[in-house]
Amino acid sequence: MSHIVGQDANDKEKRAGYQFQVGLLSSALEHAVPEQMFVNGQNPGEAVSAVKALQKANAQGQRIYHITPANQATALPNLHHDPLVMEEIRNA
Repeated sequence: MSHIVGQDANDKEKRAGYQFQVGLLSSALEHAVPEQMFVNGQNPGEAVSAVKALQKANAQGQRIYHITPANQATALPNLHHDPLVMEEIRNA
């Protein structure tokens, strides 16, 4: 899937902010639409997306990190994952 993002000011920060918001909305719809279509009294359950997983983790008191280039030096030491996972996080 590809996205075409355009604006008349060609402002990188605005474009990044827009793409971030579209990503959040897309993830929310990723679970909301299937739940509305398929989950009912005869078919109980729930759909899961990245947004919903983060909401559930937050509700359970789990720590959630928003890692940026500015804070990765202090945030990454708090994570304890496989070296390959940590490398993927650094690369992202």
